[in-house]
Amino acid sequence: MVNLHKKKKNKFKFSSHYIEEDLMYFMSVKDKVYFALNFLQSERYIEIIEILNEFLMQGILDSYSLEYNISDQDAPLIIIRFKEKNKNEIIMKYRQIHSKINAIPGITSNSIPPNLIKLYFLEILNMDKIKPKAEIKKFKDLIEIKEEDKSFFFRFYNIDFTLTKVNENAYFFSDLIKLLKSQKSTIRLIIPFKFIGSLFFYPYIVESFMIRSENHNLKNYVNDFFKIEALHFKKPEERDIGRVLWRLPLLEEYRGELNKENSSLEVFSLRDKPKLDEILKKIKSRLETRNVKYEVLNESALIIEKGIMIVLLDEFNEERIIKILEMQNIFKIYIIFLNQQHLRRLKTQYDNIEQLEQVKILSIKEFFQLNVDFF
Repeated sequence: MVNLHKKKKNKFKFSSHYIEEDLMYFMSVKDKVYFALNFLQSERYIEIIEILNEFLMQGILDSYSLEYNISDQDAPLIIIRFKEKNKNEIIMKYRQIHSKINAIPGITSNSIPPNLIKLYFLEILNMDKIKPKAEIKKFKDLIEIKEEDKSFFFRFYNIDFTLTKVNENAYFFSDLIKLLKSQKSTIRLIIPFKFIGSLFFYPYIVESFMIRSENHNLKNYVNDFFKIEALHFKKPEERDIGRVLWRLPLLEEYRGELNKENSSLEVFSLRDKPKLDEILKKIKSRLETRNVKYEVLNESALIIEKGIMIVLLDEFNEERIIKILEMQNIFKIYIIFLNQQHLRRLKTQYDNIEQLEQVKILSIKEFFQLNVDFF
């Protein structure tokens, strides 16, 4: 739903809205439906995402989005959307969701204060800097929002999560955000979530600038870095203004999926990708503390006493994995994946691999939580 009423000559103004407690309400006169937004921010956002996904799958929540401000070091903004014919239903669901969020041990108050809600709602289109009555101009590759002597230009890009190099990279968003920090334009990464038989997310980028440019430098810059066509230019439409304001998907076909086999949320984390040498150093330190003798084979593998081999993998190389498995008659092998997506891919492709007595397939976290005599 677009919350802007168009007037003649591409003029628009905000539809009526009001704020109560931590919710920003809109009313659809035609459908007699209430829409409400709740904005929150917390360093514990991965735990909050897990909770919101549960409510999505239960049908309690309509949808929600993450918004990463590339120039900001803070955790992403979380925008929760409610849609009900009965306003009391929204209030009940809002309290139910926040009751569970506030039960996270050690979490502090996370909702954006009522006096700042409108600012957070508008700033994605720089409408906190101009009056909410402006002229929209649509060009072939961008949109201009103009009022008197102020203009802001916007370009939109969808992210193709169907690409293997994207959906199997657990640190894609983290790498992307670090890459975008060097750009002079204002950039936000938006990731809406919905449940349609499965959990889907629809990532896209909003780029804004004050001087009009015909160059798609951002698309080329990102795609050259990742060596794939990860970013796709979105032909602008006037309805994009409403979708961006509400942080809704721009195009439904550009989406990624979270399901039981692929449920890790680490892809939405901003933490740095672990490095092989750092993990190996940590393992060696742990072994030395326990006076366990070891021999380093290379930068990603070592052998310890009692015929145990530990191998670290930061990519999915099927040929190498097969060669490692061929040594199970000689060693008890611990294969540690730095990327959860690769770990799940291996278990999916080889459904009997967990039945191998001499082989353990683990994530970094699972490995360091092992309760074994050598560790």
